Amino acid sequence: MANQEALLHDADTPAYGPEKAKVAVIEFLDYQCLYCYNMAWEIEKVMKTNPEVRFVFKVLTIYAGKWPSSEQAAQRGLAVWKAKGEQAYMTYHNKLFNTMHMNGELTTEDIDNAAMAAGFVANSIPDTYIHKRTLISAHLSRG
Repeated sequence: MANQEALLHDADTPAYGPEKAKVAVIEFLDYQCLYCYNMAWEIEKVMKTNPEVRFVFKVLTIYAGKWPSSEQAAQRGLAVWKAKGEQAYMTYHNKLFNTMHMNGELTTEDIDNAAMAAGFVANSIPDTYIHKRTLISAHLSRG
């Protein structure tokens, strides 16, 4: 695992659970991905029953070329996480999947509503916190 440290302890990656957990689950996801959507419910169950496990969310934009909301959702999620922390990120993350909008159905309104539910206002932080393509590209290269 050449990239183990970068995958598990990247300061620019949303994560939830104990920092020094003995077990970690790394999920690579796109908010427009049908398979990611189907797995979201299973991951949520595992999270609830295993509070000693750390969950790391590598948000990708594999569908951005087809559906721009893929990149919008990823960028906003990273901004929510940086500005508000892990609990707010989980609220955002779960709210997006709870829309049941995937495969091109996710809207800007869905993204805005999820961010607001997490207590995040889009213009409330400087642009330096919004990690655009660089961070998302780094997630792709480490996978």
